[in-house]
Amino acid sequence: MSLDTKVPFALRERRRMLNGALALSLLALGLPARQVMAKAGELARITLRVSDMKGSDDGFFPQAGVDGTPYRLRRVRLGQASLGAEALNAGAYDFGLQSNIASVFLPAGSPVRLAGFVGFEAAAFKVYVRRGAGIASLAQIRGKRVAYMRGGPLHLLLIELLKQEGIGLDEIRPVALSALDSAAAFLAGDIDVVLAGMFAPSWQIEQGGGELLVGGDHFPEFARNNGSSPAVHRSVLDDPLKTRAVADYLLRLQQTWHWLDEHEDVWAASLGDLYGLPVEFILKHRPRPRPTAILGSDEGRSRLAAVARAFHETGAIPALPDLDRLWDDRLEALLLRA
Repeated sequence: MSLDTKVPFALRERRRMLNGALALSLLALGLPARQVMAKAGELARITLRVSDMKGSDDGFFPQAGVDGTPYRLRRVRLGQASLGAEALNAGAYDFGLQSNIASVFLPAGSPVRLAGFVGFEAAAFKVYVRRGAGIASLAQIRGKRVAYMRGGPLHLLLIELLKQEGIGLDEIRPVALSALDSAAAFLAGDIDVVLAGMFAPSWQIEQGGGELLVGGDHFPEFARNNGSSPAVHRSVLDDPLKTRAVADYLLRLQQTWHWLDEHEDVWAASLGDLYGLPVEFILKHRPRPRPTAILGSDEGRSRLAAVARAFHETGAIPALPDLDRLWDDRLEALLLRA
């Protein structure tokens, strides 16, 4: 009896379909049918390096029935998401989902290439106020100490908050800190308002008496433009085998997103154990939209351009960067929509 028969039927069927999809993707890349099986076997020779964060979605490949890649998969752990663009720019990994805010700050001549757009759930980013600070509305943050993380989604959230409310940057006391330092300063009473996102910082702030003022979904431009794009190092697209591995990985990732949408309780329980947080809190702060999908590069281009304009208008970047150089049709061709 094959060991694979011990795997639940639904997972075996998903793997069978995935193998078929890989063959179709190789055909779509221009390979004659007689070469497809041989080329799929050649993938065993390579290693695909992908960015990895605590609780990354590809950690659920086994549960989703899409593990067992035909190439070696090496996960490159990043201490924090803001380091991803810098690491990819330096060639430390091959593929990852890169914040479109980080892309605005890439240096001229960067080898990073982008395609598509994956939005974030705006409500997972929040504006908290210190209980007793006398702040009941956004208009009352004038003159207050406001903590945020520079160069990331929370920086964009601050920009959109001030713009929407008609508040000048010189009318608040902005304090740029890391996510965890922002939470610590807030809890110590050194900050009146803190912008936070994701799990651990928000939990610390709420447990320490922070009160939610508004969520990121209160700001339409932030909700529309905050997200990430599939990103590769340019050298990957010059390597036919790594290009095919990226196509396969993208398909597995999208299949996993579908599975996670159908098994959100499993995802939340796993991350709750990982972070030591209640399942209900994890569900309330889910960073991916429902359902999760990769939009086309036209959407990615327009949203990245909007982010660049927002940072330029506030003086955070001195000139609008040439963003067109980052987009690559070869990568967009790999965005197989499950």
